[in-house]
Amino acid sequence: MENVQKKIAFSFFVDEAPKFKKQALRIIYSLLRSGRSEDQIFITYNEDIDEHYVALLRDNLNIRNLFARKIFTTESRPANKWLQLCDVDFGDSTHIILNDTDKVYLDFDDGWANDSIRACKFVPRPTFTVFENILSCFELPKPRFFLDKPDPRDEKRDQRNYVNNHNGGMIIIPADKLAQVTSQWKYFIDALGERTELLGPNVRNLDQVAFALTMASLGIDINHLPKTLDIGLGVSNISPHIANRQSGQFILHVHGDEDNTSTITCRETTHATVRDIVTEFNADYHTWLKHNGLYDYCFDHAEAA
Repeated sequence: MENVQKKIAFSFFVDEAPKFKKQALRIIYSLLRSGRSEDQIFITYNEDIDEHYVALLRDNLNIRNLFARKIFTTESRPANKWLQLCDVDFGDSTHIILNDTDKVYLDFDDGWANDSIRACKFVPRPTFTVFENILSCFELPKPRFFLDKPDPRDEKRDQRNYVNNHNGGMIIIPADKLAQVTSQWKYFIDALGERTELLGPNVRNLDQVAFALTMASLGIDINHLPKTLDIGLGVSNISPHIANRQSGQFILHVHGDEDNTSTITCRETTHATVRDIVTEFNADYHTWLKHNGLYDYCFDHAEAA
């Protein structure tokens, strides 16, 4: 893959719960470990977070791109991730990557950031028929689909997946599209927040659906990234090319496979190579925490997680 020089901002939103604060330390470490610099990291945080934690980010880790914001919804708390686009100055960044805090960068080639808006695929959730209804309600174009493995929660096993359905854990936005995305995404978050009955049991996915509606309103299709940029700990098969970090496409999405110190845990089904990589990462991460005066924070506060 051609690796064109870019200036990428890695952004995430930190809510006040202890687990998110610890996850944030872990993703910071993973970014630094993979060769990123502190000035590439942008953290927006719930203004209710204690000042001691913010001081750790600023003084111990030299993170300067810190932005306090008041959360605007408790209906679907993940939707507050929009705040990382709210009056945040990304300087001369060419691309902004929005991340969940439970992402762990092991290998990422900047070539994955191009002129399009990108994210990994998500299971067909909500189902295609739900997307059809929602887009119709907002008078947006009739959705197109591709065939996919159906959502195991869907009794009808509908294999149709909307082209703009995506995993919101990692979204790449070129800087020249940021203003449009920011305004439209908030518009649809608010609109769906007022009509949560349209989502049914998928209210937790409100921010992802709102982002999909944003793409529809802008006439843009998400350019899907490979699944290897969203690997869960349940993975039982992995290419040696990926595992050896020779491909530029290896990012973990922890999804709760962690203890209350933010140490990653494996499952019985976790591939042996991934298990070895996680063991090495955890050991290096603990050493880094100690070196930066953060080990006691994660481990002494374990009971509060």
